[in-house]
Amino acid sequence: FFIASELCEGGTALDVAQASEREGPLPEQKISECIRSVLLCLQRVHLRGYIHRDIKAENIAFKVKGSLRDTRLLDLGLSLHTDIQAATLETVGTDGYRQFELGFSLRLQCLRYAAPEVVAGKPYALNADVFSVGALTLLLCCQIFPFSSGEEAVSSLAAAEEGLRLGNLWQWEPPAEEDGAQKKWSALSAHCKDFVQRCLALPPSQRPGVDDLIVHPFISSKIP
Repeated sequence: FFIASELCEGGTALDVAQASEREGPLPEQKISECIRSVLLCLQRVHLRGYIHRDIKAENIAFKVKGSLRDTRLLDLGLSLHTDIQAATLETVGTDGYRQFELGFSLRLQCLRYAAPEVVAGKPYALNADVFSVGALTLLLCCQIFPFSSGEEAVSSLAAAEEGLRLGNLWQWEPPAEEDGAQKKWSALSAHCKDFVQRCLALPPSQRPGVDDLIVHPFISSKIP
């Protein structure tokens, strides 16, 4: 049999990120329009109780060439209903759940976009997708990813959880040694930086939901 999908002639967000690396950064307004469209798609997924679990640049397609507004969120093959996750936890326990996750979804999901709690094999919720949106935004803005490895993501999560216990706030910042990343990050607006840092917040309880992100100034305000 065949699965037919809507024709999207504008390429993917990965194409856009690669072009930005060659030709210079995208205007923030364009990035904002793209991420807003992604959030609206994700809002519909979350309203139905599903975690997408595979948000990445390759899975963001644009309907019209040259426009980042009309977005399609692709590949729901890894999506999981929150009820199924709860049932899995109840059946096999946390240790079994960790094995289930590491043995199934993480071999398929791109670790560069995955929330640290997912990488660590811990239970997670809808806001795991929010972390992936932050990673996507960071890629479009600076052409880098939040963490260089799964080990770094897990250790950062542990540090953030300990910091929260001590009353400290953890915020993502690009490493100084990243070639050109600090310069690109510094050039971003305060609203854009705040949006990315909120999405990449650790631990997960500190991340906003999709509804909150849609009204964030980076998304809802017109950027000059």
